[in-house]
Amino acid sequence: MCQNVAQNHLNHQQEGKQMSKVSAKIGKDGPSTEVEYPLLDAETTSQLNSNFTEKIVVAHAKSSITVALQSFLRGLIKAKKTPAEIVA
Repeated sequence: MCQNVAQNHLNHQQEGKQMSKVSAKIGKDGPSTEVEYPLLDAETTSQLNSNFTEKIVVAHAKSSITVALQSFLRGLIKAKKTPAEIVA
């Protein structure tokens, strides 16, 4: 996968396509870094598959959907919904 991602990054740079800035840091005041990567310019799952492979796209989609569902369920729990009301 790394080779595919690296090649895609190079292709985007050579074609003058928009690169997305992605940053990360450790803790509130910890060290940070920022990179440019052709990550968020994809508009279709086919484009994401080209960047990352279908297996990785599916895995991340499942993970993202699970986190969103957990957040939704937490909201229902905070609203004092019963398990029966939640699954109804």
